[in-house]
Amino acid sequence: MKLKKDSSMGFGMVLAGFILLFNPMIHIIDIIPDVIGFMLIATGLRKTSFFVSRIDDARRMFWKLVLIEGIKIPAIFFIPYGSLVPHQTGSTKVLLAFVFGIVELIAFIPAVSYLIEGISFAGTKYNGELMYESKYKKYIALEPYDKTLKNGKQSSGLRLVTCKRKVELVTSTKVTLIAFYVFRNIMTLIPELTELEMYEFVGNVNSFSRPLTSYKGFLYVISIISVIIFGIFYIRKISKLIGNIKKDAPFMEAIRSKFERDIMPRKTLFMSLDMKMAIILFAFSVGTSFVFYVDGVNVFVGCISAGFMIAAAVLLGKYVKSAKISIVLSAVRAALAIYNVIGEARYFTEYGDAFAVEFFDKAYAMYYPLAALKAVENAVALASMIVFIVALLRAVREHLPICGIQVETVQYSKKSRDAELYQSIKVKMVLATIFTCVNFVLAALNLYILVYLDVATTLNMLFTAAWAVITIYGLLYINTNFYNKEIENS
Repeated sequence: MKLKKDSSMGFGMVLAGFILLFNPMIHIIDIIPDVIGFMLIATGLRKTSFFVSRIDDARRMFWKLVLIEGIKIPAIFFIPYGSLVPHQTGSTKVLLAFVFGIVELIAFIPAVSYLIEGISFAGTKYNGELMYESKYKKYIALEPYDKTLKNGKQSSGLRLVTCKRKVELVTSTKVTLIAFYVFRNIMTLIPELTELEMYEFVGNVNSFSRPLTSYKGFLYVISIISVIIFGIFYIRKISKLIGNIKKDAPFMEAIRSKFERDIMPRKTLFMSLDMKMAIILFAFSVGTSFVFYVDGVNVFVGCISAGFMIAAAVLLGKYVKSAKISIVLSAVRAALAIYNVIGEARYFTEYGDAFAVEFFDKAYAMYYPLAALKAVENAVALASMIVFIVALLRAVREHLPICGIQVETVQYSKKSRDAELYQSIKVKMVLATIFTCVNFVLAALNLYILVYLDVATTLNMLFTAAWAVITIYGLLYINTNFYNKEIENS
């Protein structure tokens, strides 16, 4: 891995990530999902996290935010529509947005705090100056006073005075980042709270009453404008901090030299980190392939799993080129999944259940093409997963000889230890592959079998759960017994 002399050490990516958090949300939906911004921030902090522990803590928290956002997006899109009471869909979305907003803040506030603390520590240790740029800010405060009146009596009270205080750039940036994110979450919820007004449960309504929902459009406008105005100050502040860091030549040279001298020579460390992340992403891909039908529509849309697979294949593709085939297959799967979920929603909204094929010619003509396209989607998903598992086994086989403690004994050579570990990994992944094949064959045939066996979906869900457990266990075994140990030893 080569490092360019003008490298920003990932701070440019951090800035891009924070800028992507600027966009206001409309109807609780991110125009640009926050998950992208958090991923960019976490990725940008990678280099400095190796030698600044607080930045490493921040990076871990931002990855947790990626996970939270990854759960939030499908939850807000699909859970409300599984409600037994249709008219409560809006209030369910508001509740979910509120809960996820609280969870996000619980993670975001310490993430930003750790990041600023890490930058401050790094600046102190590696000759940073510009990040500590300070300004004197005026503020108005109440001050007690005592004075003697003309008649000789004493008078006391409070008066307004103008004061000055010194504020460092790193400190003011921390306050601005947290304040903006809290403000944006609050302003997102305010227009949606009108959904909680349900006159049919309140009783008699005065004829002069005006429902709050009629102001929803106005509240959207106020929310968006206020977030944009605050966001301009937010972007200026984070841009100023990152810009100063990048312009601080002594600081950048010091941390770049530290990285090149002490971190870059540890080649197996970067390889192990890439592989660990690829395995984790693949595990998420497996987990989000779970089959859970609500009103005939699978809540876990295939494009979610395909997205995780693409990210995992990109990392694995750095070491095994054949893994890149999974990227193409997963992209095809994602497109098919989106098309299919739209078709499923339309069909089951109109016809209710699969047995409509016995009674409606139109339903019959619509159902089987839908089932066929769903089968194609699952076949592509199966192919992408098999390609990835084969590439993963190949990567493990190639990495074993160059990793681990290079110690030979008469009784137990490194080659023997590697062969034993690889055999154990291979058995688990072969079993996972068998279950993968059966799982996606059942998923492909589900709509066909459902016509004759009404418990087909339940059986499919149970088998998918078993497949996910077995596959994820095998993946965790690889990380725990190989790549995690290599990271610790490095």
